[in-house]
Amino acid sequence: MGSVFGALRSLTVEHPLIQVCLFFGAWFLLWLPIAVPLAYQLGWVPWRGAPSAQQKIPLVLSLYTLLVPLTWLWLQASDLRIADFGWQPLSDSGVSLMSGLLIGFLGVWLAYGPQWLQGWVRWNVPSATRLLLLLLPLLFLGLVVGVAEEWVFRGFVLYQFQAVADVPLSVLLSSSLFAVLHLIWDGRAGIAQLPGLFLMGVVLAIATLIMQGEIALACGLHAGWVTALALLDSAQLTEISEQAPRWVTGRDGQALTGAAGILLLLLTGVFISAYGFIR
Repeated sequence: MGSVFGALRSLTVEHPLIQVCLFFGAWFLLWLPIAVPLAYQLGWVPWRGAPSAQQKIPLVLSLYTLLVPLTWLWLQASDLRIADFGWQPLSDSGVSLMSGLLIGFLGVWLAYGPQWLQGWVRWNVPSATRLLLLLLPLLFLGLVVGVAEEWVFRGFVLYQFQAVADVPLSVLLSSSLFAVLHLIWDGRAGIAQLPGLFLMGVVLAIATLIMQGEIALACGLHAGWVTALALLDSAQLTEISEQAPRWVTGRDGQALTGAAGILLLLLTGVFISAYGFIR
C-alpha cells in the first residue's frame, strides 16, 4: 500500500492542471469495472445515445459514490487537505446547506409563476401521499448529485485553478469544464443547455466564494434545483401549453434552454451575492 501511495504522490505533486486531469482519469478508471457490467445490465450502449432516466440514475449513483474512496486516496497521496475539496469546519455549514436547499427548491417553483399567469403552464395536482412518496427519494438523489458535483467542481477543481489563475478566470474555467462534461450523460441533446450549465456553474462558484471556499451553500442550491425539477417531472405536476414560447419555457426536460431557467439563475446569483455582501 505504501508503494501505491508513493507512486500516486509522485504524480499529484505536478502542476494543478495536471492534478485535475489525473483526478478525473483516476475517477474514470475506478468506475470502469463497475460501469461496464452495470451498463450491460441496464442495456445502455454509450455510442448509441444518452441513457434514459432509468438507466442514468444507477450509473450516476455508482460514479458519485466512488468520490469518497477516491478523495481519501488523493489526500493520502498529496499535500492537499479536506478543506481543499471545499469541506471546511464551519459551524453554520448545516444552516448553509439547508438555506441553499430551500432557495433552490422554491426558486424553481416560483419560476413557473409568471408562466402560469400567462396561461403557458397548467398545474396537475396529485395526491399528497404520492408527492411525499416521490419527494423523499428525489431529495436523496438531489443531495447526492448536488454534493458530489460541488465536491468536484466548486471544491477540488476551482481550488486547483485558483492556484494558477485569478478568481474570475478560475470561475470561468471550472464552469466551462462543468458544462462540457455534462455532455457525457446528455450527448448531443445537451449542447443546447451548455450556456445555461455554464451560468449555473458561475452562480454556484459565487456561492462558494462568498463562503470563503466552503461548498455547503452551493451543495444546497444545486440539490434544491435537482430535487424540484425531478419532482415536477416525475409527478407530472406541470403541462406546457402548445402556445407557450419555447424560448421562454425551454425544451421538454431541459429547463436551462429557456429564458425562465436563465432568469432564475441570474436572480439567484444576485440574491446570494447580496447575501454575501451583507454577511
